[in-house]
Amino acid sequence: MSWRSHPWAGVFAATLCPFHEDESIDEQGLRSYIADVASVPGIEGVTCNGHTGEVMSLRPQERAQVTAIVSETVQAEAPDCKVISGVSAEGSLEAMDHALEAKAAGADAILLISELLDDVRLKEMAELADELGLTTLVEVHDLDNLVRVRPLIHGQRLLGVNNRNLRTMTTDLAHIEDLIEHLRDLMDVLICESGINTPADIERLGRHGIHRFL
Repeated sequence: MSWRSHPWAGVFAATLCPFHEDESIDEQGLRSYIADVASVPGIEGVTCNGHTGEVMSLRPQERAQVTAIVSETVQAEAPDCKVISGVSAEGSLEAMDHALEAKAAGADAILLISELLDDVRLKEMAELADELGLTTLVEVHDLDNLVRVRPLIHGQRLLGVNNRNLRTMTTDLAHIEDLIEHLRDLMDVLICESGINTPADIERLGRHGIHRFL
């Protein structure tokens, strides 16, 4: 299959979550923002509840609320656009609840950040996503985590390499280039995350055979 015909090829926008002064979710602001992002030509999908979107500041029910608002807005404004919802939780049962809520809210995929989930929860969540008919995007940053999650990447699952170090919050587009020799057999499911700011960045990564961006 050509990368151009792959259902998960293209640009997926990481989104923020607006708040009111009392720290409640600004629902109207979120709808307006997502409508603007999803309608940009070339955007194939949007990601909510990721580390860009204040996910750690949201209660479980608020994460489900965000996913529902994003999904509803995308369906109304850009129905071909996909929705990826991040899953983050301290326990397996809570994480499973997040995945079930994401599915119910209309998400197409869930994002699992390997730095925040142990091996057991990663495996359980990926298997649950398979059962729910959701695509799983497993995110890594460093080589150790890449080796750790590699056995999970099969079927409809995707691998995301984040150029942002979540410990230091520094971002370097060269990071994925440094890992490229370890990724050659995963190019068909690889998504490059963070640090992509210009068309020149897309062209630069395309020369390495990377055609999915978040």
